[in-house]
Amino acid sequence: MSDSEKTISVKLNVKRIERLDKLAKRAGISRHQLMVNMIDVGISEISMASKVGFFQVGLAIRDLLKLKQKPEPGEEKPLPLKLDLKLLAKIDKLAERASLSRHHLTRNLINVGIEEMETLSKIGVITVSVWLRDFGEAVKKIVKNGEAATNAVKDGNENSAEKGGDNYE
Repeated sequence: MSDSEKTISVKLNVKRIERLDKLAKRAGISRHQLMVNMIDVGISEISMASKVGFFQVGLAIRDLLKLKQKPEPGEEKPLPLKLDLKLLAKIDKLAERASLSRHHLTRNLINVGIEEMETLSKIGVITVSVWLRDFGEAVKKIVKNGEAATNAVKDGNENSAEKGGDNYE
């Protein structure tokens, strides 16, 4: 682990973990990376909502109604989560503003991420996103291989010219 990362633990319901694993598999990334992505996106969404006052309104409604999230029934399992210190600082700042623990906010962000991804999956957005990501990676690989081949030909011609061979430039 680098000096810019810290490992925390988040407890999730076993059934949620299974759903998370299915989504990660479908997206072609690790469960860990999916959770980090969900947290990062969730923090960004809340930050945008805060700029127009939605976050404060949500907090006021929660406080007014004294809503408490009841834990899901069933077994929970702690999962290690390695987070960048900058992201962790954002989580801590937002958790403090919302009067939540780091764990509660992190778990909520992951749970909301699961719900959103499952909805997007039903309408095919994840399939398209994965295809576009894979297509982009394939194009990058083709370009890289093309550059390597061009450089190899150039190097071969330069070496051939140095030895008195044909040079087709």
